[in-house]
Amino acid sequence: MALEISKVELHVKENNKEHRTDDVSVKRLMVRRGQNFKITLHTNRQFQPDTDTLIFTAETGPKPSEEKGTRCVFGYPKLTGAKKAWTVLVQESGRSSMTLAISSPADASVGSYNLYMREGSHATPQSITNMVLLFNPWCTEDWVHLPKETERQEYVMAEEGIIYRGSADRIGPLAWNFGQVRLQHMCVL
Repeated sequence: MALEISKVELHVKENNKEHRTDDVSVKRLMVRRGQNFKITLHTNRQFQPDTDTLIFTAETGPKPSEEKGTRCVFGYPKLTGAKKAWTVLVQESGRSSMTLAISSPADASVGSYNLYMREGSHATPQSITNMVLLFNPWCTEDWVHLPKETERQEYVMAEEGIIYRGSADRIGPLAWNFGQVRLQHMCVL
C-alpha cells in the first residue's frame, strides 16, 4: 500500500521563529535558505525506511526548471545527480506520522515555492505546502552572509533606520521606515 498523506503540520510558529521571520508572518511558512525547517506528515500507515522511498519536488516561478535551479527533485533515501540539491532527513517516525527536517541549498532561488511529495516512482505527487524561501545572512554559505550580528540587525531586521539623501555637496540624514514587516502583504510572495 502506497504511503499517503492525510494531514501536514508545518510548525509555522516554531519554524518562522527559528528562521527569524515570525515578525513577518505567523500564518505562512517563511524560511531561509541553507537552514533546516521541520514538518510533520500524518500518513495512512507507518513509514518503512528500508522499503519506502520519499520523493520531493520543490518548484518556484512560472516555468520551474532544474537547469535554471527553480525546480529540484530530492528524496529519502538521498537521490543522486540533483542540481542544487535540497535535503530531507527523517527525525521521527511513528505509527501514522513522521517528522522531517528539510533544507534547501544556500544558493537556492529566493521566492514562493510549491513543495510536493510522493512515495515511490509511480505514485501521484501530493501537495505539501506553498511556502516562501528567503535569503539567509546568518548562513555562512549564503552569498548574502553578513558576518556581524550588528549588521544583520541593522540591514535585515530593522523596521526603521536612517537613509542619506542630497547632492555630493550637501548630504543629510533622514529617518526612514523600511517597511520590511509588510512583506507578507506583497503579492509577489
